[in-house]
Amino acid sequence: MSDRPAAIQLAQDGDDLLYAPGIREFIEPSLGADRVTAYETLMVMALLWPALRAFGAARWDRYGSDQLKALIELRRHREGMPVDDLSYVLDLDDVESLLDELVRLGRLTRSTGPTGDQTRCLRITERAERIVDEYLERMADQQALLFDSVAPDRLALLRHVCLRMDSNVEARFKRQMREVSGGPRSTGTSAGLNTKWTCSTTPPCASFWGR
Repeated sequence: MSDRPAAIQLAQDGDDLLYAPGIREFIEPSLGADRVTAYETLMVMALLWPALRAFGAARWDRYGSDQLKALIELRRHREGMPVDDLSYVLDLDDVESLLDELVRLGRLTRSTGPTGDQTRCLRITERAERIVDEYLERMADQQALLFDSVAPDRLALLRHVCLRMDSNVEARFKRQMREVSGGPRSTGTSAGLNTKWTCSTTPPCASFWGR
């Protein structure tokens, strides 16, 4: 007997949009019809998350997760990126061994600013640019499975909704920042949010990696 859970039964509403009757029937008595859509959307996203994680893990295999994430982040900052900023975005306490390996492989360069070691700047090389291009092409080929039978206009709407949700989370995070004094990085969880931050850094939810 297979351990794989049964597929969610789907139906279409009056606007020909898919929904899961089992999920709706479970939550509607508690929340009421006017609050059901948002909650059932979050439940569906939670159900989809393991598949997205597996898809993401497969993408990193060729070059290693941390290496490829570092290269993508540096490509987003072609003008150069301080070591501490990259370390924080990747959530690595000791990023030096990773940087040494990338330099050895000819995938990034390091330069030191006038004030010394703390201002060292990282830049991606042309060789690494090609690696990122190859990764993006592979990802585009593999995404066909995820978005099969989804119209481009629906994909654009999904993108809009996800970005709006991220913006809402970031706004909430900034409200928390205003309530807390600055100081050393701290790690904690408040209302389900990752709150590892410093007052001079970008909120984790605004990071490319969505932390």
